[in-house]
Amino acid sequence: AIFLQNAIKVSLSFHSELDVHFWASVQSNIESKLRDLLKQLSCLSVQVTQSAIDYLLFSIVGFLVTPKSTVIFSIGDGVYNVNGVTTVIGPFPDNAPPYIAYNLISRARSVVENDLWHFTIHERLDTESVESLLVGTDGLSDLMRSQHKNIPGKDEAIGSINQFWTENRYFKNPDAVRRQLALANRDVVSLGAGGEIQKENGHLPDDTTLVVLRR
Repeated sequence: AIFLQNAIKVSLSFHSELDVHFWASVQSNIESKLRDLLKQLSCLSVQVTQSAIDYLLFSIVGFLVTPKSTVIFSIGDGVYNVNGVTTVIGPFPDNAPPYIAYNLISRARSVVENDLWHFTIHERLDTESVESLLVGTDGLSDLMRSQHKNIPGKDEAIGSINQFWTENRYFKNPDAVRRQLALANRDVVSLGAGGEIQKENGHLPDDTTLVVLRR
């Protein structure tokens, strides 16, 4: 996230328009930082390629909001929602999302198509039209599928993802999102009426991370 924020700040200082040259600059800056990180990681590993595979295969799903324009972008899989409308990014062939790190290792060039290894611009919106915006990892799909299931150990449904921009508690308390996700994913062990042990498993088998804002 820090690499992405810094890359966007640097690129904004050189590009007045959020065009293809701007996004190429953002990606170039991120890859430069990742190459530096990869050099450090490879000191602990025999192969640079293996270090990239072990540590750097991650998706980027983000947004950039200016006074006039809002852009939603990604490299890899994930989920985003604008004004209550959800879009799932992926899945990709052979379960191989186009992670940005594939640009750093030549062996991976047979895994996905090269044109997928660049930022995809999903939405370009007038900022005035944006009432709510959420981006998240692909694990958010598990949360959406489980919205009608009860939170483990509680007689309370997990609820839809629109809670994250409609309920004030998520903006009053910076930790409220993490708490809700932790509750949805906790394992609860209890004793049944007959003394038998009962276990309720969490509903989030994959990493689930989200960022949300609203007007």
